[in-house]
Amino acid sequence: MAKELDPALFGEGSWSASRTIEKSKPSVEFLEGKVVDLRMQLREIKNELDRWATETSEYRKSSHQRIEHLGQRLSRVEEVQGRVSDEVVLKVSQLHSRLGERQGLDRKVQDLVDRHHAVLRAAELRHSQLQKIIEEKEAQILATQAALNDARMEIGRLKRL
Repeated sequence: MAKELDPALFGEGSWSASRTIEKSKPSVEFLEGKVVDLRMQLREIKNELDRWATETSEYRKSSHQRIEHLGQRLSRVEEVQGRVSDEVVLKVSQLHSRLGERQGLDRKVQDLVDRHHAVLRAAELRHSQLQKIIEEKEAQILATQAALNDARMEIGRLKRL
């Protein structure tokens, strides 16, 4: 006759019965609450993304406008510089042709040279006048910047109050 060991002797019977562990299932109310919380978080994230998109769009528009404005100003400066350059080239070429035509006549050449010096003096006078105007404008800008900084500091102080 074959001998068998009692399964209860080593605790096998109790061990095999306790192997099945039951997991508790979350309640429907708990899951619904989680869904509501997640939807609220999703709305907040969506609102934040919309706000960021709006701010980015506004910044892009303002940057684009600034760039366009600077481009327009630059093209105006280039246009003026081009006209002045063309005028200078034209005047220099005219001066050379006149001097070439009047080589034999010293008096007429001297008159042209005197006129040239007068133009240079007028240009220097204009240049010095423009320098004075630029210095005045720079002083005005510095005064305006100082006033702006004072106003910013005052606003900052008032905000702290």
